[in-house]
Parts: sequence; C-alpha cells; structure tokens
Amino acid sequence: MTHPSFTVQCHYSIITTNLDGIIQVFNQGAEQMLGYSMGEIVGQATPAIFCDDREIAERAVTLSTELERDIPAGFAVLTTKASRHWTVKEG
Repeated sequence: MTHPSFTVQCHYSIITTNLDGIIQVFNQGAEQMLGYSMGEIVGQATPAIFCDDREIAERAVTLSTELERDIPAGFAVLTTKASRHWTVKEG
C-alpha cells in the first residue's frame, strides 16, 4: 500500500487505522520515530504494538473495573475513554 502524497514529505509521524484499529498509513516520520518499517506494520498491527504490554494490561483492568464491563487488553484500551484535543479556528 502506498501512502497518500501528503504524508510522504511530512515532518511529522502520521499513523491512521481502520475501524478495527489495524494500521493503514504509516509514513516515513513514523518509521523514523518508532523504528518499524511500513511493511512490518501496515495491515498487520494496531497502535497497541508501540505500547508496553504490562501498561496496556493494567489499563484494561482499570477500565474494566471503572466501566463495569470487560475491556480487553489491546487496541480497545487505547480507544476506550480516549481524550481528544481539538484545535478550534478563530473567526
């Protein structure tokens, strides 16, 4: 899979996923920052691969207790109760 042209010469790490969390775009900035090649990641992994397994497991337990439902360790931990910061344009 090739990257959309806007991601190739970007000075930032860009990673996108599908609705199941599988990485679809992993640009050169992401390769440099995280040490994985696009071929290793795209279509095969979720962003949870970049996190400490123990920390993901601990967060799954915390979320499961807090929400009173099972939150499996993995991508769901990253998206359940995820905070979002939006930049709002002025004017």
